[in-house]
Amino acid sequence: GDRRGGEGLAGLGRLFEHAPDVDAILVINDPPDATFQWATGLHHGGTFEGSAVILREGETPQVLVPPLEETTARKGIGEVVVFSGKRGFQEALAGALGGAGKVGLHHQRVTLARKEKLEKALPKTSFVDVSDAIGRARLVKDADEIEAMRAACELTDRIADHMEDHVAPAETESGLAAGIVREILAQGAGISFDPIVAWGPGSAEPHYAPQPVPLRDGPLLVDMGAKLNGYCSDITRTYTLGPPSGGFREMYDTVDHALEAALDTIRPGVKGGQVHKAAEKVIDASRFKGRFIHSVGHSLGVEVHDGGRLHPSQDLTLEEGMVFTVEPGVYVPGEAGVRLEEDVVVTRNGYTKLTQADRELRDLTR
Repeated sequence: GDRRGGEGLAGLGRLFEHAPDVDAILVINDPPDATFQWATGLHHGGTFEGSAVILREGETPQVLVPPLEETTARKGIGEVVVFSGKRGFQEALAGALGGAGKVGLHHQRVTLARKEKLEKALPKTSFVDVSDAIGRARLVKDADEIEAMRAACELTDRIADHMEDHVAPAETESGLAAGIVREILAQGAGISFDPIVAWGPGSAEPHYAPQPVPLRDGPLLVDMGAKLNGYCSDITRTYTLGPPSGGFREMYDTVDHALEAALDTIRPGVKGGQVHKAAEKVIDASRFKGRFIHSVGHSLGVEVHDGGRLHPSQDLTLEEGMVFTVEPGVYVPGEAGVRLEEDVVVTRNGYTKLTQADRELRDLTR
């Protein structure tokens, strides 16, 4: 069954726990804000440009949409209000929010121009930033959200486990990336980001963009994600084409051990920074000291980077129901890189892995 949106009223309940003193929360999807999809359950079709959702504690969301999105909007959970044109939007907002004295906005996603227009249209309303409350509510997932991510992970697990079938016809990095995208779309999902396919020295660049580079003997790093029923997966596996060198195997094993060390720290009450430090400690004790150059993971949800990071620079405490990537890496510029990434949900006394793909170092040419 399709989830009824982040309102699974758990999500919206949490939102108002963190933002208790507002009469309503207004989420405008212009520029796009994944919180709109999260709150309405509108994950199938529709761009909802210029649409908005008004959230009130314990009430059905009101979804303001132009006529072109009306049919799609009726598949969601809200009460649909159709408006025409910019003027119609202001009138619909005034009608829906007329009596509200204090309205929460997602400042991290609202432009200054938009805020000025709102203040002009609703002079009696004061607007406050509820970005923190939205972030905290979205960090903890309910059972439906976790199920949606598990399904997205199953899809990308299958691709990761059968990567040789995609490599054989691909010939180039960009050809392999196209094959991965095609497979994700053929399964009725979308991509949660453009896949990274990095051969040889390209694998040493964490956010590499695939090129028409021939796939020859050497390391091959593939980082991909699917978006299914509105929720993302994000998995990285590093393979080899032809037998790996001893040095590359050492690099691979170091990252694999760092990943296990990070996973071993995960349980409620632990600081996100501790998860990062556990991986960093393993890498810095190897000959690859200083070659781990990004945070060990990020939260995952309706967006692939869903607001939280596992890094000492962010004050984040793990709670049951939070979903993160755990993805240590080692990068030696000009030579090679290895990254291994799992998606995990924090459980009562530890974690469960949502990604299940094989993590052995595999030679895809055999």
